Amino acid sequence: MANRSLLALSKLEEFATWAAAQGYVREKTRGAFEVLRLRRGNEPPKIYFKRTSAKEHASCQDASAGLVRRWIRERDDVQAIEDDAMRNMGLDDAVDFGLENVGDK
Repeated sequence: MANRSLLALSKLEEFATWAAAQGYVREKTRGAFEVLRLRRGNEPPKIYFKRTSAKEHASCQDASAGLVRRWIRERDDVQAIEDDAMRNMGLDDAVDFGLENVGDK
């Protein structure tokens, strides 16, 4: 079954870069509808499509969706760590990031 709303087209390059770090090699796409084709070793390729009516998301088969879900989960974990660090940051650290006027209106 196809998954049509998991991978945003605007995040395609970010996903492909992450997949390369996981050992996937980007292959040349085939046909007008493929936007990304990844392969690792002798595994079947992970293929992502753009439907003609799609404006925001790439479609993929269930076999390819697991990789996208893993990327989303890892990305969300990193974002949560960064958010916690910003929340726990002291005033001196905030000044280093140029956030000294945050909350002043």
